[in-house]
Order: sequence, then C-alpha cells, then structure tokens
Amino acid sequence: MTTSVADIETLIDDRLSRGRTVALGVLAGVGLVEGSLVATMVATEPEPLPTTTTVALVAVAAGGFAWAGFALWRLRTRRVLLLRDRVVGAAMATCFTVLATVGGLAVALARGETAGAATIALVGVGALTVAVDLLRRAVGAHRRAANRLRALEAARGGRDGPGRDGPGL
Repeated sequence: MTTSVADIETLIDDRLSRGRTVALGVLAGVGLVEGSLVATMVATEPEPLPTTTTVALVAVAAGGFAWAGFALWRLRTRRVLLLRDRVVGAAMATCFTVLATVGGLAVALARGETAGAATIALVGVGALTVAVDLLRRAVGAHRRAANRLRALEAARGGRDGPGRDGPGL
C-alpha cells in the first residue's frame, strides 16, 4: 500500500464545509431560541402547570439546549474527530427519540388513551429505527476512518507530520 502525506492529510482534514458550518450555526441558534422560549414559558406561567406538563416542557427545553451545545462544541472543536461528531449527534437523536416515545406512551397510558398510545408507539418505533440506523452507520464510519488512519500511519512508519497529536480516539 502506497501512502503519502496527502493521504493522511485528506483523512484527518476535519475542516467544516461552508454548508456544514451554516447548518451547525442554524442548529445552535434554533436550539438556543427553542430552549429559551420554552424555559421562559414555563417560568412565567401565572398558574402552576400540571407536573407532567412541566416535566415535558423542561425536557423539551433541555433538548433544545443540548442540540445548541452540540452544535457549538462542533463549531469550536479544532482537533481531529474522525466523524466522532456524527456518532455523538446520532446518539443524542437516539436518546431523545427514546425519551419522547417513553414519555408520550406514559402520558397516553396514564390517561387511558390506548389509540393514542398505539399511535405514539408506532411513530416512536419508526423514528427509533431511523435513529438507531443513523447511529449504527455513524459508528461504522468512525471505525473505518480510525482504522484507515492507523493503517496510513503504520505504513508511514509512525506518527510524524499531520495528526501528530493523534486522532483523539
């Protein structure tokens, strides 16, 4: 296998494209606005909200802030990630899907709404299938990139040059 510095630089070049930078900026903005609006709504309600409503709204606000934090982390990270950001994003999507599905099911079942619970379960299983598939593909892509980098570095005989601090695996 012929390895060049260009091969290693291409693999570890983790600069964000303009489109990805814009998308992450939009995600950060939307997450902050959504989290702030929902948190403000909960905090300024004149009458106390039911506990389940409060918990649901706080969870929605936390989710918005979490997505904003993820986007800001990715925009600020200057080290090689080897697609780790995609693994983190897919894991967050999977967790939020599980939480939304379980929460929706709990509320629907507590109210005795079996049709609503069935709908939530069906939509939740569909969304969870997509989220888990994204996570599986992101983990696989991260693994392949890390293995490729190791192979390129081994072929070059060590870790001099680009990626000197390591891929952060």
